[in-house]
Amino acid sequence: MRQFLLGVVLILVGLVSGCDQFKEFSINEGLLNEYLLKRVHYQKQISLPGAAKANITLGDLTSQVGRKDPEKIELSSQAQIQLITLLGNVQADMKLTIRAKPIFDAEKGAIFIKGLEIVDYQTTPEKVAAPIKVLIPYLNTSLSEFFDTHPVYVLNPEKSKTEAAASKLAKGLAVKPGKLVIDLADK
Repeated sequence: MRQFLLGVVLILVGLVSGCDQFKEFSINEGLLNEYLLKRVHYQKQISLPGAAKANITLGDLTSQVGRKDPEKIELSSQAQIQLITLLGNVQADMKLTIRAKPIFDAEKGAIFIKGLEIVDYQTTPEKVAAPIKVLIPYLNTSLSEFFDTHPVYVLNPEKSKTEAAASKLAKGLAVKPGKLVIDLADK
């Protein structure tokens, strides 16, 4: 009889803990990075005062969720920049890190980032650091505008039943170290 009761208790505990999966949907950094790599492509020409232009392409965006700031995500990229000035053209590489707050748009089933700021950048070769420094505020504005219309993740109801449920039942978004959590039930 004790074994039977113990078995029933274990089954009930399993059922109750299994219901937690229907309360939230998590998007880990791997899933987010896969989406960014396939779907988010930034390429822009930015005009600078004084007759200079910069062609910028971001490559291979990667994310860190809630690690350095518990409410934000960081995106890193290796950018290619072509500066076009009156003195000639210069090619440069820039390691770029941006930080922003993820916001869930339930109507679109998408996660956007807001309040974007460039938190770090390093240029190669170093001789282009001065012109790149002038470019940073313009790049920050351009990236903010880009991510206002380009989500960092869109729920795909055809991918899994859980994503289908998340796209219909989403109640909010929480940032936890290593993942974004979409709440499916009011807490």
